[in-house]
Formats: sequence, structure tokens, C-alpha cells
Amino acid sequence: MKMRSTLGSTWFVLTVGAIAIFATACGKETARTTVTSEADSIAQALAADSTALALAERGRDAYLASCAMCHGAYGEGNGPMASQVATQGKPPAALNDPILLDRVGREELIKIITMGGARSHLSNLMPSWGEKIPAETIEQIADYVMVLPRLKPGITTVKIDEYLQAPPGAAADGRKLFVFYCTMCHGPEAKGDGILADSLWARHQVRPRNLTDTAYFTPKTDQEIYMTVSLGGDYTAHSELMPGWDVKLSPAEVKDLVSYVRAVSKTESRP
Repeated sequence: MKMRSTLGSTWFVLTVGAIAIFATACGKETARTTVTSEADSIAQALAADSTALALAERGRDAYLASCAMCHGAYGEGNGPMASQVATQGKPPAALNDPILLDRVGREELIKIITMGGARSHLSNLMPSWGEKIPAETIEQIADYVMVLPRLKPGITTVKIDEYLQAPPGAAADGRKLFVFYCTMCHGPEAKGDGILADSLWARHQVRPRNLTDTAYFTPKTDQEIYMTVSLGGDYTAHSELMPGWDVKLSPAEVKDLVSYVRAVSKTESRP
């Protein structure tokens, strides 16, 4: 189901409503029935607040998988590839800037994500996602980005940190690296059901590996997994559509990803 609601408007309505409530309460003494009514209104606003947050988070996983490597986990324009992008042109935009997003607007943001920076008169380093990501997912990303600056920062940060937290046995940065670089294909839970999974099957009859497959990874050595991540599937007799990450990731980061695969596949390290 497509997300057509304008979450930014929801927040504006909630804010105006809350201001009106508190202004009335501070301006004069009210009857008990009025106080009760205002308490109910505040409770309803808080409930709507939680609903808006839940709706926005539908696009969070897709944002972290496709955008965070440049724009950062919290939309601050400081993702792991931000400095590299900045040396080749403009740095990634800070998507937690409410003034910027109000000026751009949701529909224009959808166009930018779909068409890319070059065709939107922005940085040509901003890729076009229209041929890779379903339109529904692009709308979810846009809705998440539009509401991101207006969500309660503490709640947003805590939930993103929880989402990026490494499982027991994995290196501290293993999950974060996986989310930024691998979930597009392998999915948020590493089960091979990422945003691009259906497209890969439709075009190439290839599905991303289910990294939670214990039977598959038990006989694999750490070196085999490392080489596949680092050099790509074509080098290790797997699918040539599995890219090699040695250009973008350091050896230490690849090792962190290997530890994450070991953790989610529930297999022991085999040097």
C-alpha cells in the first residue's frame, strides 16, 4: 500500500494544537471539565505522534540501505562515503535540515530520488534510483526523509542506534557496515530479500544469498567469505552480480562484515 499521507503536515497540526492547548492553560484558570478535555487532547496528540513515527519508520530501512552511506544514518550528510563524495563535487546534502526540506517538498524529493542529481540540476554523484527501487519504496524513503527533522530526536536516534547495533559475536561496526552496503540486496535481516532482490531475479534469475543459512556457511572458511566480500562473486565462482567492496571498504571493515555473517549464520569462525 502506498504511503500518501503527508507526515510533515501531521507534525504541523500536532504542534499548533499543542501550542493552543498550553496557551489556553496558561492564560486563565479553567473549569475541571476543560482541564479534563485538554488532558484528553494531549493524550490524543501523543498517540498521533507515535502513529506518525511508526509510519515514517516504514521508509527507515530503505533509507539506511540506499542513502545513509552518503547522507548519514541520521541524515546529517556525514555518511561513510561523504568525504569521498565531497572531494569529487558537492558534499551530500544534510537531510535533517527542515528549511531545506520545506523548500524542496515531498514531490520534488521523490523526483530527485527517482531521477538522480544530474537530471535534477544537482550533483551528478547523486544516483538515480528509479530503475532500481520500486516507486512505492521511493515514496516511503521520501516520507521518512520529510519527517526526519521533525521527529523527536531522542526517539529517532535511539531507534536507529538499536537497528544498527551489532548482534552478539559480531564486530561493533559489522551490522552498520552491513546495513549501509549490503541490505539493498541481502535484506535488513540478511535473508536475501532486499529491495533489489526481486529485480535481480526478474532480470537475471539470480537471488541474493540468504546469509542466515547455517548449513551453507558452516563449511566455509573466513578467508572464503572475506574474498567474496572483498573481490566479488565473479572472483570466487559465485554470481558476478555480487560486487567486490575492496575499493570502498578497508580490510578491517571487510573482516567486520565477515564477523557479522558468522553471527547471523550462527556458525563458528574457521580461519
